[in-house]
Amino acid sequence: MKTWQANIALLIVTMIWGLGFVATDEALKFLPPMQMQIFRFGIAAIIMMIVFYKKLIKASKKAIIYGLVIGTIFFIGMTLQTFGLKDSTVPKNAFLTVTNVVFVPLIAFVLYKRIPKNYLWYGIFVMLIGFFFLLFQFDIFNISNSIQDLKSQSHITFGDFLSLLCGFAFAFHFIAAEKFVKDEDPIVIVMFQLIVSTILSIILAFFIEGNPANLEVNNFVLALPSLLYMAIFSSIISFILQLVAQKYVPASNTAVICTLESMFAAIFAVILGRTALSSSLIIGGLLITIGIIWAETGFNFKDEIHE
Repeated sequence: MKTWQANIALLIVTMIWGLGFVATDEALKFLPPMQMQIFRFGIAAIIMMIVFYKKLIKASKKAIIYGLVIGTIFFIGMTLQTFGLKDSTVPKNAFLTVTNVVFVPLIAFVLYKRIPKNYLWYGIFVMLIGFFFLLFQFDIFNISNSIQDLKSQSHITFGDFLSLLCGFAFAFHFIAAEKFVKDEDPIVIVMFQLIVSTILSIILAFFIEGNPANLEVNNFVLALPSLLYMAIFSSIISFILQLVAQKYVPASNTAVICTLESMFAAIFAVILGRTALSSSLIIGGLLITIGIIWAETGFNFKDEIHE
């Protein structure tokens, strides 16, 4: 597989996750967060166990352990993001989450002494400026109001701290995924990631939301289309694509591409009429795109082939 093919697979993943923001927002209108996560991961786990039951039966002990580890990390990241949003703003929560693009090469250096290319940092810097415009809705045609809005969000909250930890957790998820898929079947790893995420969501739900079996049937029916999208696309297809692609793309580069989910979330929000097109979206999206290309290629477009 060529590197550009793996990158396209990761780009598809970010598009799926971007639309998943809209689906999650819709599902949360009818279900509390942990109950929503139980159904999202639970439905996905059941589908995978039915479709890939032969792989499940033959799963090695190592693959199961890898799935449990990566599933725990993923659950921690998702939960930190959810609770961080309770005591933060959506822009700050999203901006702090995408700091995983900085944490990944730092963690890789500490663990593996892997020195990133200089152009990776240049691209990341341009991307973070783009995310600043995109997520804080900074309007260059109305700078005074934009500065006032920034001042109102400048204080640090506990939710901001949780959001930063979320970015750190997702960075470890990328690192672990890169290591694990080299040894074991990605499908088996995803299956057990979903199983452990479901179990941990059930346990946490009992502590913060009460018995998750207490379900409003009408609310579940209303949330079902969004849950099915999150289960099938955001939780099965996307993670299989991610893990397969990470056989050919380093974790640092994967993190760079996957930060595009926030930009795609904004684009889909505009397309679906949930927000208006703005200069901040256009400028932020352009800077993020330039940063991605810079971080990924250093503007050297000679492809690399992996067998």
